[in-house]
Amino acid sequence: MRILIHTNGNPIKSAGGYSGVIRTLGRIFSGNPNNEVFFFLTCFNKSSNKILSLTEIINTERTNLSTLNNTDKKMLNNVSYVLHKDVFMDIEVINNAVKKYKIDLFFTLCDILIFSDKKGKGIEIPCACWWPCHYDPIDNRSIQSLKIFDRIFSLCPTVTAMLMKILPDKHITFCPHIIEYEEDKSLKKEEIRKKFKIPLKSFVWLVNAKHYEQSNRKSYDDFMMAYLKFLKKHPNSYLYMNNANTRRVRCPLDFTIPDKYPVGTIIKVKYSDKDIDVPYNPQYKPGKTYSAQIELTCKESPNGIYDIKVLAKLLKIPEDKYHINDEELTEQKLKELYHCADVLIAATKSEGFGLPVLEAQAVGLPVVTTDYLAMGDFTFNGISHKPLQKLYQPLQTAFWVQPSQEGIAKAAEDIKNWSYRKRTANKIRGQYIIKGMMSYNSVKNVLISNLKTLNFKKKNVKKKKKKKKSSLEMNIRKAFQ
Repeated sequence: MRILIHTNGNPIKSAGGYSGVIRTLGRIFSGNPNNEVFFFLTCFNKSSNKILSLTEIINTERTNLSTLNNTDKKMLNNVSYVLHKDVFMDIEVINNAVKKYKIDLFFTLCDILIFSDKKGKGIEIPCACWWPCHYDPIDNRSIQSLKIFDRIFSLCPTVTAMLMKILPDKHITFCPHIIEYEEDKSLKKEEIRKKFKIPLKSFVWLVNAKHYEQSNRKSYDDFMMAYLKFLKKHPNSYLYMNNANTRRVRCPLDFTIPDKYPVGTIIKVKYSDKDIDVPYNPQYKPGKTYSAQIELTCKESPNGIYDIKVLAKLLKIPEDKYHINDEELTEQKLKELYHCADVLIAATKSEGFGLPVLEAQAVGLPVVTTDYLAMGDFTFNGISHKPLQKLYQPLQTAFWVQPSQEGIAKAAEDIKNWSYRKRTANKIRGQYIIKGMMSYNSVKNVLISNLKTLNFKKKNVKKKKKKKKSSLEMNIRKAFQ
């Protein structure tokens, strides 16, 4: 079977997170020798007219696999790659790829509202989506896009119940992501803190979230102001912010290639009153316009993403009481961070699933989250604080919530004051639930058992019926033969 896995994430770039989920999905499908797996990627902002290998992707995108484990590297070498430059796409694009590469199953893992079906044809083969929901109520654009798919895998119980009510005729199944993190008792907290230069006896808040969205969904400002409240009561505290992405943010850019474009030259493009260098690409043709994602510093970015380092100084957080890491970490170092912290702060405005929340609990670290959708469903070892109010998200004409700084600080303090008995019981409970519900085999069985029920005969595409000729017309034709 030929399987096309579509995503707007990058399975090659980084360890853990969304990239790790895509690779795990690749492992599930490519593990069957009868399957041929293709990644249909939009993260590189270019289209390919042919199937590409991993080597070709690495060479053209100047990326490497240094942060990935050997299992993931092997999987990435065993799959093929198809690139598409636009994140938003009509179903016709998918159907064209299906025909070109003779695909049997289309599977997508992304925010579903990127799809449209202008001609109303639907996808011509069996199709499924693994969908992260960020809004309550579910926005209308997502509902319309979900109707396209034969199988809908929902990431949390609350959203599954919502979907069953909204789309009663659809095949909807609760299926969380896979969590492969486990507690490593050989890792010693003191040794890890020395390695990361974290004060040995401090109560450590860990934030593990990328800060790159104009909507400020990850709520770094709320975390930092909540930490200040906590710090006043507990001076022996420390805030470690990982994956903060303060140096570079992604911004869209359209640019036209000059008529005279010598091989190997750099194109100077104006963006927000600044000259941006666009590197040479052999696919570029003079006079043509292309789209790309460029990386700018927070100061250069016109889209309102604030610099966390500047905010820390504005808030006057003492420099010896926090650290911002914006370097890419390996999988092993991410695990070490979870093992050396005292609490993970992940009380954002919304999460489609919340990987760090589950990864932290899997190694025994308690969490502070927001009681909203997936975060509320999956807080087993920790406290899910009540948000202040609903918050309108104009970019998607939908609603999520506003975290409470007081609530975050209070939850962290309650966790700090847990007795040994309560701390240990919550830790065991969280690890037991996650291991049973989100192991590789558990999630694989849910996905495969539901996909097996699909009808893999090509869907009937409506054909225009030929107009039946009248008996009078037939007699006239015979008469003139």
